[in-house]
Amino acid sequence: MSKLPLNGIISSPSRELAPMMRKWQRLMKTLGTDWANKKHGIQRDAPWWYRERTAVGLLAGAIWRSGGECLEEFAAEKKHKSKRRQKKKSPGRGDLMFSLNGQKWYVAEAKLMETSFNSKIPIRKKAREKLKLARRDAVRTPTYGLAKRIGLLFVVPYATSQPAESQIRDWITDLNKLRKTALVWTFPRMAADLYWPDKQNGKRYYYPGIALLVRPPRSH
Repeated sequence: MSKLPLNGIISSPSRELAPMMRKWQRLMKTLGTDWANKKHGIQRDAPWWYRERTAVGLLAGAIWRSGGECLEEFAAEKKHKSKRRQKKKSPGRGDLMFSLNGQKWYVAEAKLMETSFNSKIPIRKKAREKLKLARRDAVRTPTYGLAKRIGLLFVVPYATSQPAESQIRDWITDLNKLRKTALVWTFPRMAADLYWPDKQNGKRYYYPGIALLVRPPRSH
């Protein structure tokens, strides 16, 4: 398998979500480039330096930009099993409900994972387990009789020294080995040297980009 580029999209097996994925990639690349460029005297920043809630909000922005509609953090009665393994429902919140064409709707549950480029565990294995949790949450979320469930995983890699382009490409290539999973990613060149200074230990943590995995649960 040849190494993948620094920006790309593999929408299969969720080709109907390609417009959303493509718009999200462009949004992340644009913001990552602009914020890293320190425009208007603002401190260098990146949209993937924040947590899960922010990541979902930015994806919602991409959905609106692609002509879709969405609802974030909506109230929902989620299914769960009691100690006696009886199926029950309890008040909760859904991460995202959206439509790209006003007809087909999706209910999505999301997770965000930060992971070191130098981890001894292959990224595809770590991502598989984390994405499984998002897919399980999607099964617990009501569809209101009209939506398809999907699990989302935002993956943000970091390193304590600036990662080489070949290292990033190897990481993306390994992540793409996940079966039956759509993948979109961006590592803008302008953001390659972005780092977060940890004042407690004196280290720099480089965060050059972000990837998004999309996969429906087995039962949806």
